[in-house]
Amino acid sequence: MFNGQLSTGAIAAIYRGEPCHAPLLQVLDVKKIQAQAQPGTADRYRLILSDGVHYQQAMLASQLNGLVKDEIIANKCVVRLNEFICNTVHSRRIVIVLQIEMVNGSLPQNVGNPTNVETAIGGAPTAQAAQPPAQPPSAAAAGYQQAASHSPVLPPAPSSGFQAPRQQQQPPFGQPQARTSTNPTYQPRPQQQMQQQQPAPSIGEMASSVFPIKSLNPYQNRWTIKARVTSKSDIKTWTNAKGDGRLFSVDLLDAQGGEIRATGFNDAVDKFYQLLEVNRVYYISGGAIKGANKKFSSIKNDYELTFEARTQIQLAPDSATNADIPTMQFSFSAIDAIAGQHQKDDLVDVIGIVIETGSVQNIQSRAGKDLVKRSVQLVDMSARSVEVTLWGQQAEQLPWSEADKPVVAFKGAKVSEFKGRGLTTVSSTHIAVNPDLREAHALRGWFDSQGGHVSAQPLSSMAQGGIDGEGGGFISSIQERKTFSQIKDENLGRDKQDNFVLRGLITQIRHEGTMWYTACPTKGCNKKVTQEATGWHCVKCNKTYPQCEERYVLSLAAADHTGSSWLSAFNDQGIVLLGKTASELARLKESQPGEFDASVQRATFRQYKFKVKARTETWQDEARVKCRSVILVDWMACDFMDDLNVVVSFVVVGAAVDARAAFLRLSRSILSKSPSIC
Repeated sequence: MFNGQLSTGAIAAIYRGEPCHAPLLQVLDVKKIQAQAQPGTADRYRLILSDGVHYQQAMLASQLNGLVKDEIIANKCVVRLNEFICNTVHSRRIVIVLQIEMVNGSLPQNVGNPTNVETAIGGAPTAQAAQPPAQPPSAAAAGYQQAASHSPVLPPAPSSGFQAPRQQQQPPFGQPQARTSTNPTYQPRPQQQMQQQQPAPSIGEMASSVFPIKSLNPYQNRWTIKARVTSKSDIKTWTNAKGDGRLFSVDLLDAQGGEIRATGFNDAVDKFYQLLEVNRVYYISGGAIKGANKKFSSIKNDYELTFEARTQIQLAPDSATNADIPTMQFSFSAIDAIAGQHQKDDLVDVIGIVIETGSVQNIQSRAGKDLVKRSVQLVDMSARSVEVTLWGQQAEQLPWSEADKPVVAFKGAKVSEFKGRGLTTVSSTHIAVNPDLREAHALRGWFDSQGGHVSAQPLSSMAQGGIDGEGGGFISSIQERKTFSQIKDENLGRDKQDNFVLRGLITQIRHEGTMWYTACPTKGCNKKVTQEATGWHCVKCNKTYPQCEERYVLSLAAADHTGSSWLSAFNDQGIVLLGKTASELARLKESQPGEFDASVQRATFRQYKFKVKARTETWQDEARVKCRSVILVDWMACDFMDDLNVVVSFVVVGAAVDARAAFLRLSRSILSKSPSIC
């Protein structure tokens, strides 16, 4: 609680680089620094801090922006600086606030009559005087010591009753400062050439300015991290219109628990691939920091690193500090949470007991590539099991015996929906067998004492009956059911793919144009074929066939009492809807146009249940939500268990329906298949 006294003398001590522990200060002004027009650039906030005697400018670390946006930090409030550093930026001293705590809300006026610390004490202290005390700063502070030297230029003083020091106009951050010369032939030396002429830093130089990985951001040009390589990918190649290329990636982990993925392209592959080894610790400096692509990484970091020509990597000498860096870091999800909390293609960390190990299988992809896979069943303390599919070397060189039941942790496994919800490994997935982790020891104790006797329910079978599977029954929960108006009202499919169940009447099936496409007759191909003089040619199979196969691609309108929407449906749903294959309907259109129209008309104004996947797609620069029906079932064909599931769901989720009324509705539904049950 604030007692009316600020930490007098704290601003002067901070300015001189003297020790100052958790000073109590007043925020005289808060001003937003607009972000530059660059992707991934966050806004910054400038503060004026006062101890009642002096005031000084400060920059709030970007991860603390929420304190200003939520109005926790505001003008004239009292705060405690729990973590900060003070750097010299363009010959001026700027405080970088890393951790701050609001002690008292906004006061009616300023405490004391503070003056500018630079005016009172003089110019910026010398480099030696500005050095921090012998006690090293915390991990987060260390990461901002050099970052501050590249902070955006501060704006003029605020209009809050006092004048902050004026500042010489500087060019925008990241732009070279203009130089003038009377010599018309003067050419500034390119920055890249200057960097290449600089000698490689020594181990001592790199170790003296180590940043925590969590502090890295695109503002920084000079930084060094000390990290362990936790995983390394194989070298991958690609070919496109611009030529051929190679790449590899490594995952890095430091002593503070920060993780980041680093990728090297082409020349960097030759330079660093053999140098970087898994479980070794390295000093790494220089490289491009940009926004991370979460689609290909499960690492909890908004940024990723790209090795460049100026990147320097040196193996860290074996020392006691290397032991402080863990070999791997996980963020585990329970198996039963994979179905409800994660979307298809999400990357997750999971740990469990391998209760079944399948044999190696050799298969061929649709592109004709030979693949090797193996499936294992994983169970955890949720008494749920999930099938994990291993590929390539991970499948062939299994790190445990097929007869064993080890504890296995998967880092970065991808959620799949092939024949129900499951997991599959990708090139970046890391597998740890019997890891020395608290979760692993707990799992082993549970399985040996009771889990080995529990019949685990497969996750795939749970999803088969719900929205996630595309086969099996049609039992769904109340939470999955939507009305047509909710598609728009709840913005379904806008930010991510949404899966839900609709029920309604099909009011129209577009049949003026083409309801099907010509497909390859090879089973499992289904690619579109083009007609040539000698037959139908499939580019994928690289074959020409005398006949093709028609497959449905339908656009149909459906509605309920709240609204309507257009849905798309494909071959399997078209056969259910029209009662004929696309080839049969195509022949009917040619031979009996009247019967063709009647067949389409008979399929309308019937009640169906739809499993729908909604997501945003862009066509001709216009973003639209497309709703695809992945399963279509005649409402009259729904079985007793589906009706029972709906009624039980009403009771389980706490709807305002008592058990007696619910079962009365079930009875009426069984007798008349009344639509009111939904």
